[in-house]
Amino acid sequence: MKLKDKVAIVTGGSKGIGWGVSTIFSQEGAKIAVVARNAQDGEQTAEEIRQKGGKATFIQCDVSNEEDVKKWCKQSSTLMVRLIFLSITLVLASTNQCWIQLARNGTAA
Repeated sequence: MKLKDKVAIVTGGSKGIGWGVSTIFSQEGAKIAVVARNAQDGEQTAEEIRQKGGKATFIQCDVSNEEDVKKWCKQSSTLMVRLIFLSITLVLASTNQCWIQLARNGTAA
């Protein structure tokens, strides 16, 4: 248990790479904050971790929404005391125009 009593906040934590990070870090003893847009998927991942003896909580947040992120930061402030890992897992839009705009001014909107 290399990560015993540490906290990992994992965005995109309910699917794909984020789910893998959440699961493996929990197996190593970390307390997991699963951050995801979809409440059902996020809660399911947190519950899977708890059923296997881990500690997990779910925070609903769309990281592309500024208000959601502000709310998430307020919710997470108590978790930050023991934070060892923040995993940001997200996918940008697939159009070339979006990539061009992101390269020009740092926004994908």
